[in-house]
Amino acid sequence: AAALRSAVAGIPPVVYSPSSGFDAGLLERGVAALGPGRAYLSLVPTQLHAALEGGAPGLARFDAVLVGGAALAPELAARAATAGVRVVTTYGSTETAGGCVYDGLPLEGVRVRIRDDAEAPPPTAPGRILLAGPMLADGYLDVAPDAQPFVYEDGQRWLVTSDLGTLSEGRLRVLGRADDVVISGGTNVAPQVVEEALATLGGEWLVVGVPDPHWGQRITAVTTHPDADLNAARAATAALRPAERPRALVRVATLPMRPTGKPDRRAAAQLAATLQALGQAETR
Repeated sequence: AAALRSAVAGIPPVVYSPSSGFDAGLLERGVAALGPGRAYLSLVPTQLHAALEGGAPGLARFDAVLVGGAALAPELAARAATAGVRVVTTYGSTETAGGCVYDGLPLEGVRVRIRDDAEAPPPTAPGRILLAGPMLADGYLDVAPDAQPFVYEDGQRWLVTSDLGTLSEGRLRVLGRADDVVISGGTNVAPQVVEEALATLGGEWLVVGVPDPHWGQRITAVTTHPDADLNAARAATAALRPAERPRALVRVATLPMRPTGKPDRRAAAQLAATLQALGQAETR
């Protein structure tokens, strides 16, 4: 998508391709190669975190740094703002030709609604995110129409996403994928809500469920913070529902990542389960 946008704008893109991990010098040289004029950069939150840890070389040069692919913790957004980085959060998917909701507001022609199967849910209750507009894909190749995530409702064709969110005063808040929800003690826990509270402690955080005979799934915090402990994690989440507060914590050098740069929650859950079984985790 970034290459396509550059082609449409008639501007050659500059490619940042480190051999491994984050390379501050390579990024700085890439920014310098942009030359004058407007400039934009697309990152996932983990990449933004790495860039800020590396001194944010050149990020203030961009008219906007588009952050998508996963939820952006308020603490990380605040760090970027302090470093002079203009972050714009984006939400979208391959089926919507990329980002179609910027900073929670739909682009022109884009419609957003929240669907909840519960009877008469509150207007701002979390539910499945639906998107409509001219940016929708026609469908999937070689997939039967009834197996595709598109529906017709109220005379409009909608994409039924795999994401949960809320809609308040026209602004969308994405709470993560529906299949990331952890059921602990019979309560549905959206990991992003817990992660946002934990992010105030610094470091990177993932919240996953680990099988537990009592709770079904034990809410477990996985973090790169070298000094974090379970007491601090529970204090940071004191305002949340009891079921949302971590009951275990494991520390890791780096979070498991997918090739796209997004956190690998399945791998993190497996790692957390292994470390708990080995007694290398704080639990209560």
